[in-house]
Amino acid sequence: KSQTNDLPKRLTWHGGLDKTERKEIRRRLTEGTQRILITSPESLVTTLSGQLLETAKKGRLRHFVVDEAHLVAQWGTEFRPEFQLMSGLRRSLLQECDDESKRAKTFLLSATITQNGLDTLKQLFAEEELDMVSAVSLRPEPEYWINHAGDESCRDARIKELIRVVPRPFLLYVSKREKANEWHGRMPELGIRRCGCVHGGTLPSKREEVIDQWRAGEIDCVVATSAFG
Repeated sequence: KSQTNDLPKRLTWHGGLDKTERKEIRRRLTEGTQRILITSPESLVTTLSGQLLETAKKGRLRHFVVDEAHLVAQWGTEFRPEFQLMSGLRRSLLQECDDESKRAKTFLLSATITQNGLDTLKQLFAEEELDMVSAVSLRPEPEYWINHAGDESCRDARIKELIRVVPRPFLLYVSKREKANEWHGRMPELGIRRCGCVHGGTLPSKREEVIDQWRAGEIDCVVATSAFG
């Protein structure tokens, strides 16, 4: 059976890739066989920019897609300026391709865009007009329950109480990796046997394993810092 239409195994470019994997992605970009590449704004405007300019010059870059595009306005001013630097790279990518019919089409995707965010996107990514396809959809919103704990022992008691009744799977977010390791170790005492732990010190391979288990429903709890996402 022909494998021509199959996607390559590696679709993402991130810091956990080794040199061989990076070389393979670059090779496929050169050959035009990568088809889809998912990466961060930081990698896009630095490590990958030269390779993508070459890809665009050959007319092989057909789509430039920004997911969660509202972050361009929310984060791009100070927190992660690369979100807005993408607009300059995009213009260069378009200019590199002499054949106008093969220039990349830009898609900006968001489920929570505001007028300010839309104005920012128009300014940065639209040469003339920005065609917009939109729909209004009601989505269930999360409920927030706040409980004040006077000291650490009181807070721990509240967390233990919640762990016993909260639906599974669930995430327990903590602020420090030491606390993540501590609560992960305490989970068996609370009846949670299938538990993962992710923080800034977690190896990329272990992080991927926990995420895969979470997606597959093979895990009841993940104790994590914001490094989990």
